[in-house]
Amino acid sequence: PWSPPVGLNYLKACGTPSPNDEFDYWEPDVNDDNVVNQADVTIAQSYVGQGDGRNYLYINDYVNANPQPETGPWRRYDMDMDGWVKDLDVNIVRSHLGKLCSN
Repeated sequence: PWSPPVGLNYLKACGTPSPNDEFDYWEPDVNDDNVVNQADVTIAQSYVGQGDGRNYLYINDYVNANPQPETGPWRRYDMDMDGWVKDLDVNIVRSHLGKLCSN
């Protein structure tokens, strides 16, 4: 099951001031237009195969003295946070097709 990464804020208004920026309040709406549509799926698909294998939970892990930088724009489309953008990630976006962001 998909769970949102730390940093998403579902209490704030949907979308962000700038389209396609890195911080998003609703992860499957990758282009910030407040609805998940084919455009979001297409954008996510364009990143399939990219990644570095670093699980999201271990990025910048200073507690364990293992700093790892956030790497690449592909990270935004790694919905399951395993360090790779795969068809599974695209399917997570696709599973929300037609849904609107709501507060």
